[in-house]
Amino acid sequence: MANWKNTIDLTDVWESEDARLIACAITVCLCNLPPYADEDVEYKRLDLAEAFKDAALDEDLNVHAFNSLMSELYDWGDNDHSCWIQTF
Repeated sequence: MANWKNTIDLTDVWESEDARLIACAITVCLCNLPPYADEDVEYKRLDLAEAFKDAALDEDLNVHAFNSLMSELYDWGDNDHSCWIQTF
């Protein structure tokens, strides 16, 4: 089993299927994670937090844009097991 450095648990909010609400929750979770020693991983964490914040505020957020952000989040999390993204 993988040794994940952190976990973002979205199980409660994921069930809402509200992309803006989920984006808001992800923003909070990303901002509350401790800083990563690896500069690239840390920079991407902060970049993703900003992107999800923008998505949460976007009244015209579409599924494609949301899915693209989620893909980036999963890729970042998988990088060196930086963060497990729990959705269910």
